[in-house]
Amino acid sequence: MLHKTIETVEVFSPRIRYRRSRKSEWVWITEALFPGYIFARFDYPLFHRYVLSTKGVATIVNFGGKPVVVSKEIIDELRTVVSDEEIVEVHPTIEPGDEVKIVSGPFQGIRTIVSRVLRPDERIAILLDLLGMQQEVILSINAVLPTKLQSPLKK
Repeated sequence: MLHKTIETVEVFSPRIRYRRSRKSEWVWITEALFPGYIFARFDYPLFHRYVLSTKGVATIVNFGGKPVVVSKEIIDELRTVVSDEEIVEVHPTIEPGDEVKIVSGPFQGIRTIVSRVLRPDERIAILLDLLGMQQEVILSINAVLPTKLQSPLKK
């Protein structure tokens, strides 16, 4: 009697969710934490052709013709932050001294530096050059986006 073992390809694709300004409204965006890449565990000699023939797969990352192996410890660490079906929500923190871009209101498109964060009100103070003088302007924290988003994996 023949026994056929069916192997599987285990796939892990962590995703993040964050708010972004689109025209005059805020929307939630969900995307891969590592755009264009997934992690897959499989028996390379037996399944690499199957994986390469899968729709959407362009290549298997390799160096010198040998597939790159990501250690189990790294994958386990990623899984402690985001499980297989979970999406990590990223809420960027804005601190004094951070550069932000104003994404709504009359100053939309201007990049400036945050001078103060007014936590209870969810407002920030920024410095703008108005009429040849530097003026502090108070805005809703939702009216700006940090120019550099922090990694959700940093602790």
